[in-house]
Amino acid sequence: MIAQGEFMDLLRAKSADKKIIFRKLFGTGLYENLTVEMDRRRKDKMADMARIRSICQTEAAHAVIPEEYERAKEAGEARDRLIGTDRLSGVIIDTFCRELELLCGSLSGDLEKTEEEYGKLRAVRDEKQNEYVRGTELQKLYEQLDKAKRELEECEALSEEMADKEKLRKEIIGAYEILAVYRRYQDAEVKRRQVTEQYGKLQAACPALITSQNETEEAENAARKEYEAALSVFNQVKERAGKAIALFERIRTADREIAQRAATLQKASAQAVKAAESLGAHEKEEQVRRKQVTQLDGADKRLELCELRLKELNAILRELCEKQEADRERKEELEKFKKLQSAYLEARNRFTDSNGRYQAASNAYLDEQAGILAATLRPGEPCPVCGSTHHPAPCEVRGTAAGLTREKLGKMREDLEKMRGDMERRSEAAHSAKSALEERDKALREDIRKLVVRTREAVPDLQEGLTLSGAEEEVRARASAALLQRNRLLQDAQTLREVTKWLESAEGRRAALQEQKEAASKGETEAKAALAAAKSARSELEIDRDYPSEEAAREAIRQKEAAQKEKETALGKAAAAAASAKADRIHTQSLISQCEKEIPVLTAETEERRGEYVDLLTRKAGPEDAQKAGSEETKKTGQADAQKNGLEEAWKAIVRAHRKEEADELSDQISRYHNKRASAKGRMEAAGNAVNGRPRPAVEELEGALREAEAALSKAQERMERQRAALRADTEVSKALLSRKEERSALADEFGRLEKLYNRFSGKTSGARMDIETYVQRYYLERILIAANRRFRDMSAGQFELRMYDIDKAGEGKNRGLDLMVYSEVTGKEREVRTLSGGESFMAALSLALGTADQIGASSTAINLDVMFIDEGFGSLDDLARSQAVKVLQRMAGDSKLIGIISHVTELKNELEDQLIVTKDEHGSSVRWQVS
Repeated sequence: MIAQGEFMDLLRAKSADKKIIFRKLFGTGLYENLTVEMDRRRKDKMADMARIRSICQTEAAHAVIPEEYERAKEAGEARDRLIGTDRLSGVIIDTFCRELELLCGSLSGDLEKTEEEYGKLRAVRDEKQNEYVRGTELQKLYEQLDKAKRELEECEALSEEMADKEKLRKEIIGAYEILAVYRRYQDAEVKRRQVTEQYGKLQAACPALITSQNETEEAENAARKEYEAALSVFNQVKERAGKAIALFERIRTADREIAQRAATLQKASAQAVKAAESLGAHEKEEQVRRKQVTQLDGADKRLELCELRLKELNAILRELCEKQEADRERKEELEKFKKLQSAYLEARNRFTDSNGRYQAASNAYLDEQAGILAATLRPGEPCPVCGSTHHPAPCEVRGTAAGLTREKLGKMREDLEKMRGDMERRSEAAHSAKSALEERDKALREDIRKLVVRTREAVPDLQEGLTLSGAEEEVRARASAALLQRNRLLQDAQTLREVTKWLESAEGRRAALQEQKEAASKGETEAKAALAAAKSARSELEIDRDYPSEEAAREAIRQKEAAQKEKETALGKAAAAAASAKADRIHTQSLISQCEKEIPVLTAETEERRGEYVDLLTRKAGPEDAQKAGSEETKKTGQADAQKNGLEEAWKAIVRAHRKEEADELSDQISRYHNKRASAKGRMEAAGNAVNGRPRPAVEELEGALREAEAALSKAQERMERQRAALRADTEVSKALLSRKEERSALADEFGRLEKLYNRFSGKTSGARMDIETYVQRYYLERILIAANRRFRDMSAGQFELRMYDIDKAGEGKNRGLDLMVYSEVTGKEREVRTLSGGESFMAALSLALGTADQIGASSTAINLDVMFIDEGFGSLDDLARSQAVKVLQRMAGDSKLIGIISHVTELKNELEDQLIVTKDEHGSSVRWQVS
């Protein structure tokens, strides 16, 4: 449909508004995206340059400038200029790098001198260190010599004490040797007495053990006979009762079979009844479902219509939500625009105030320049300008420019330029935000208008004046109702499909149910016969029973088995008692034989160990005691003689008084004494030989000289390390800055190209404000105007023609690339389209609409405009213009297209043969066709 009002707006719209419309029609948003992408890349490069600047400033902060450096002030200023700038340039980097190069050269020279001085001081330190080491070594030799003399004197004083300890050590060792032999003798005597006593006890117990064995064997034989008799009785009862238990098991099996047959009969009877009931229920359900098919006929078509309406309502609902979100975003953009506008005003005020202060300061400075020359004039001295020695009225310097210098003015001018740049950036940002906001606002209003039309088509009774949220609630309510209706129709359609499918297989199920009924009746008859046969077999088994019940048979087995086990237990006890008595008798006789063998051996061993003890005691005694114990008579009575002479008491006294380990401890003490004496003597001789008559050294004086040499060397080393660290740091900073300079230069070149392309694409170049999307859309507009002018010339009797704004002037001042002009054949001049009269504007808008339709059809083969409606606008035409417009539309329609005109103009009705007439009365509106 061609709405005359919309294309009238398009005819007179500005280029920016036309661009939005053409973007939707011809898909030229790609070029807008291209511009946005170019801006993104430009900003990325700007961020990269800022990153390089930050890195360079960080590196520069690491530079080390010694205070004693002669160009420390110049180097510091160059570094501060690099660190403080927000627009880094290659010149700033080069200046600082040159200062670093000079600084590194100076540091390198100073480092060479310091290294030379360090070498000399290290040689002095090494010499002092060698002297100190030699002195300390000689001092240690004198100390070792003194210590060895003292230790040797101490050892000589302990010689008698060590001789006494050696004697005591030998006595302790001899006493403990005698103790070991004495203990072996005592152990043998004790063991001999124990075996002799055990032999006497075993001889006395042997007769009683033989009697006990005979009695237990007789009891075992009697218990065995009783057990065998009980076992025979148990086996007889077990065989008879086992047969009875098997009979009872067959009876239970017969009872289970009877119960199973009865259950089978009951089940067969139930199946027969159920089969008959199922057949009857199936026939009733078939009648009910056939009625349902009749009631639900047409449910699929109703469901399809309901789903179409629900789909349309949901689509409208989504668009309403999207438009509310778009309106919220528009409000956010408005707030952002206000903030940007406020920021611009603040920046402008700051710039205005600063500019006023700068102009005042500049004027004051210039006004006072003459006063500076006058202040140097002295009476009788020639003026450096005119040579006069008389100065009647020299200029007086006023206080308003006091303290102002050219450098301060330059700094104020730099600050002012920064403020100007900030103001321009904020102005540009606010302008861009305003343009985007206006574009978004207009597009949103247009989308909402179209959405309202679409909503009213879907919901004719929609209340007037609703907001977007109100319309959303209303449409959501209608959608919910439609959803409920769709669910009901879905259920009806599903029920219809299920019922139809059920009826298709109903005949087969009826036949199957009939067969089930007949089979169930046959099974019932067979089950009755099987139950009667099972009862007959059960009656025959009752005749052969020997016990009243299975439990009675099992009880008989348990009683006889208990009696048999009781006898078996008694037999086991009797056998165990007999075996135990026999084992005791055999064990006792074995022990008697063993004692008879051991007693002579133990007696001989005791005598042998007693002889060893007496011999050892005699050897360890003194010479006089040994001579007394040498006769044969004394040997026979060795132990008594030893006790008489007090030999045994002597060694026992030593054992009581001293531990055995004391001999080892005394041996260690004596050994350490001899080692210490020999060591002291050897060290004294070695130290005397090493000293070799040299005098004692003055170690403290040598140590003081060494500390002074080391302190001087340490200071030189610290100075050298500082110089090395500064040289290394400054060299690294210089290398880093030079490498970043090359990287920044490449980024700056690329940023310049992107900046130029972005300004050209976005229309921000002075004198070329037409952006690339507008330039492309001029191509489509040119083709539209070719098609539009064919109709416009016919409608205006060849008087008018639409033309685009001259491309050479379209980018001057602002973007007018899509503005339209009208060319008059009468005057031969172009003028703006807003100067057209109402009728002329309608013809131009109609022509533009038809041309746009042609271009859309030509651009997309998928779109074929066979039907077109034109809404109103003919009332503004005179008779000739209206007739020309109708003829153009009739030629355009031909035989293949249908063009409808919506109008209230009576004269227009007379020119149209086929009409759809809408009339309104008290009952509402009605339509009727009037066809030629």
